[in-house]
Amino acid sequence: MIDLLRHSETEFNKLGKYQGLLDSPLTPLDRAQVSQNSVLLKQQLTDTQNIKIYSSPLGRAMESAKILYQYLNYPFDDVIIDQRLQKVDLGDWSGHSFSELKQDYPQTLATANQFHWYFHSPTGECYDLVMTRCRNCLKDIDSEKCTIVVNHGLLGRILRGAYANLEETNTLEQDVPQKGFYRLKNQKISYCTDDFEHYT
Repeated sequence: MIDLLRHSETEFNKLGKYQGLLDSPLTPLDRAQVSQNSVLLKQQLTDTQNIKIYSSPLGRAMESAKILYQYLNYPFDDVIIDQRLQKVDLGDWSGHSFSELKQDYPQTLATANQFHWYFHSPTGECYDLVMTRCRNCLKDIDSEKCTIVVNHGLLGRILRGAYANLEETNTLEQDVPQKGFYRLKNQKISYCTDDFEHYT
C-alpha cells in the first residue's frame, strides 16, 4: 500500500509562480493543511508501527515530511530521500508565472494546453523521462508495508498514471487537490478526504 501525500501550497504558489526545482517555503496556513492531512492519514493507517516514509529532496516536501513524522511518531532520520520524487524540472522557466512565459515564449506555448505546457520548456524535462523515473521509483518502493510518499502535485499525477498505466493525457488531467491524499492499493487508486471516494 502506498499513500501519496502532496506538500501544501507555498509562497511561490500564492504568487502564481512555478517552482520547478527552485524552493519556496510553505505558508503558515498551509502548514496547518499538512497537519490536517497528517491527522487524516494517521486515522486511515491500520499499523502506524510498520510504516516507511519516502520524500522528495526539495525543501517544501521535506518541510511537509517533518510535520508528518511528528504526528506518526516516526524518526525523521528514517525518512528515505529519493531524488526521483523531486518536482518536474522546468529548467529556465522555473520561478516565472504562466503569463510571463506566454509573453517570452509565445510560439513554444501556442499549441500547449493547461496540462501539457510544463513539458515544453527548452531546458526542462520531457514527459517520457519523468514517467520513466516515476515507474522505476514505484518498482523500488516497498508497497508491502504502509508506505507514505511525500511528493509534488504534478509528480503525484504522474506517479498515479504510472501505477494505473494511464495514457499521457489522462495522467496529466487528474485532479491535484490540496486536501487529503491518494492511496494506491491492489491496483486501485482511492482519494481519501474526510469522506472516502474511490476512483479506478
